[in-house]
Amino acid sequence: MRIKLSSVFVDDQEKARRFYTEVMGFVEKRDLPAGKFRWLTVVSPEEPGGPELLLEPNENPAAKAFMKALFDQGIPAAAFAVDDIQQEYERLKRAGVRFTLEPTPMGPVTQAVLDDTCGNLIQIYSAASPMPGAETPPQPREPAPELSRLDILTGTWTLEGRESGQWGEIRGKVTFEWLEGGFFFVQHIDINYIGLKIRGIEIIGYDMVTQALTSHVFDNLGNTFDYMWEIGDDTLMIWGGYVGSPAHFTGRFSADRNQITGRWEWPGGGYEATITRETSR
Repeated sequence: MRIKLSSVFVDDQEKARRFYTEVMGFVEKRDLPAGKFRWLTVVSPEEPGGPELLLEPNENPAAKAFMKALFDQGIPAAAFAVDDIQQEYERLKRAGVRFTLEPTPMGPVTQAVLDDTCGNLIQIYSAASPMPGAETPPQPREPAPELSRLDILTGTWTLEGRESGQWGEIRGKVTFEWLEGGFFFVQHIDINYIGLKIRGIEIIGYDMVTQALTSHVFDNLGNTFDYMWEIGDDTLMIWGGYVGSPAHFTGRFSADRNQITGRWEWPGGGYEATITRETSR
């Protein structure tokens, strides 16, 4: 089994052809009529017989929505390997390419993210390597400073909430703690949601690409959820999936930072919530 073809959706095939060949440096492989569109592919000049990249029109509304969601969240639609990322970054900058992330070391690779002008963010990356002749061991990473904003939540909190109506009571406890190393903040969830017992775990970290606090939730009912967190001086925002989502929590800390009052909202529902610290940080 081999990978011979991959694709990215583009909002204009001709503009995409020019960008990917004249700016990025790929070469055109196929340009065949396909109804009112084209079967348009490019390849690396270093591997003319290698995998082809199809520049696929985003005519389908689902494709448009998918592209917009990825772009708005800062998620690259594709990733390309380069030999020297700093050299490639400088070449593309001279060509007028806009970067949303400059070359940034991330573990074994250094990556950058650019705008392809056709509706996508594209990642380029190269293997991180020591200077010639240097044999120093890899330096340990440090947690992103932005993670320190989560520290105010460390400890156990009691949750009390209510949906509208007589039987809408929500109660439980959540506990926040740092995973060893300080790169991830973990929430342990144990709540009774109107008679439904929900236990789960949420892992919160810092995404260098989107430059945001993001999380993944897993629960005993088999559900998984993604969130984005924003913590201000006295405010807490939790967005369902992406910033601006209609599903979100808006909360405010008390003066002593030991209570959060707010509301979860989503299309067709929501509930008021009070979260009170039970154990000190």
